Amino acid sequence: KGKGRVLLDEKSTDVSEKDFVVVNSEVIHHTSTDDFITYDCLIFDSDFCKKLGVDISSVEFEITFKSEEMYLLFERIKETKNEHLYQSLHLQSPRCRRS
Repeated sequence: KGKGRVLLDEKSTDVSEKDFVVVNSEVIHHTSTDDFITYDCLIFDSDFCKKLGVDISSVEFEITFKSEEMYLLFERIKETKNEHLYQSLHLQSPRCRRS
C-alpha cells in the first residue's frame, strides 16, 4: 500500500501498490517514501535457485513489473501462513514498512 521509490544500485524507480520489484543478486537496494509505504518481501535464496537449476550468477531479471496473476498468487502464499510451505520453498515473507 502507498507509493515510494526503490533504489537499486544507483538507479531510482518509482513504485506503487501491486508493483513487483526484483532485486537481482549482488544489488544494493533501499526503499524510501515521502508519505507511507507497506510492502512484502519474497526472497528466493540461493539454495532454492540451485535446486531449480538457476545459475544466479548469470541471470538478471527485469527490475519492475505488474502482474495481476503474480499478485494473486503471492497473496495466496501469504494467506497460508504455513511455516512448512515457507521452509520447503526456502521463502521469506516479512512485512516491511517505511514512513
